[in-house]
Amino acid sequence: MVFPTLPQTAQAEEAESKVSLSVAPVISLSLQDTVAVEVTPTQDGTFRSNTAALSISTNNETGYSLYMATSNGKNTLTSQNPGISNVISAVNGGDNGVTSANFGNNTWGYNLSQEAVSDTTAYKAVPTATGDTALITTSSPTEADTYNLTFGTKVDTSLPSGAYSNDVVVSVVANPEYVPTISAMTNMQDVTAEICAASAEGETATLIDARDGSDYTVAKINGNCWMTQNLRLSGGRTLTSADSNVASSWSFPSNSLTSGDSYTEARSLISSNTSYGGYYNCCAASAGTVCSSSSAQDATQDICPKGWRLPTNSEQSGITGYVSAFSPVLSGNYYNGTLDNTGSYGYWWSATASIIGGQNGLFYNGSSLYADGDYNRNRGFSVRCIRSS
Repeated sequence: MVFPTLPQTAQAEEAESKVSLSVAPVISLSLQDTVAVEVTPTQDGTFRSNTAALSISTNNETGYSLYMATSNGKNTLTSQNPGISNVISAVNGGDNGVTSANFGNNTWGYNLSQEAVSDTTAYKAVPTATGDTALITTSSPTEADTYNLTFGTKVDTSLPSGAYSNDVVVSVVANPEYVPTISAMTNMQDVTAEICAASAEGETATLIDARDGSDYTVAKINGNCWMTQNLRLSGGRTLTSADSNVASSWSFPSNSLTSGDSYTEARSLISSNTSYGGYYNCCAASAGTVCSSSSAQDATQDICPKGWRLPTNSEQSGITGYVSAFSPVLSGNYYNGTLDNTGSYGYWWSATASIIGGQNGLFYNGSSLYADGDYNRNRGFSVRCIRSS
């Protein structure tokens, strides 16, 4: 009885990864083309097997995954003689498989392991589709991993003589490079677009702003990573492109909102209530890029940590249905040197200028979020930053 033809499939495939690899992964697979099992059927059935050596090596830092499946999607061996219609079905051993002593007549199966074949070797049905689950998955590079790929069958005299076969494809794929998620990070500045993309929807973390040591809760909401607490970065410091979303160094003044309104001068104030955080006029929130009363100008930089930024009006619109996840607070706003509407409303700046000449923003009335505008830029609003994926 001739057993499956196994095409040598040495695939140096790079599975889709979210971070570019500096060294392209290379995989080599060594396996003989054909594994034949010669059987002389008896009335009660005769079990026979044959083993092929399978060797894999790779330089991929995260290892490889090995898959196997019949090429025709069927778990049967078919006679090569057109006059014989009988087929041999794959063994039904479940997850644990069956030993040679428990084989049913006219069935076949496989075993893949690094152990020597014995009477206790458990055989399973050959997969008919590659699927998502690998037969073997490793996590590091290897110079040579060697496995025993064994095929076994039990045949009785009810099966016509002849050669029975099926093609089985063995493939090895490089595992994608590991990308951490936000919950594995410490500093906000270290969260990349790839890390945000790798994070699960709804995943949360507490991260530190390296500029002043303040910590913030963040969450993956509607595909992007958002601060779910108000920024509370105080003025009187210089922001640099190494730690902030600015093109070059910007001197963040310590001018207070209590001294009155201003469109052209950056003003801010940090509340003693941590949940309220800081209040910033548009000139301060935009790190000095939107400091006029009416020109339609989007913020090109801002006071968010490096890698984070003020959300656009469209992005704010995308989270209005995620009130609970966003965790809005009724922090109010500063107007004419006075804190107003605390306990009633919340306001957050966007990077998008309104068509009228003010600035769009996010508004919370205690139950719903609205992405709207046109807000006067001299007001002191809260800031929540986004890390897009």
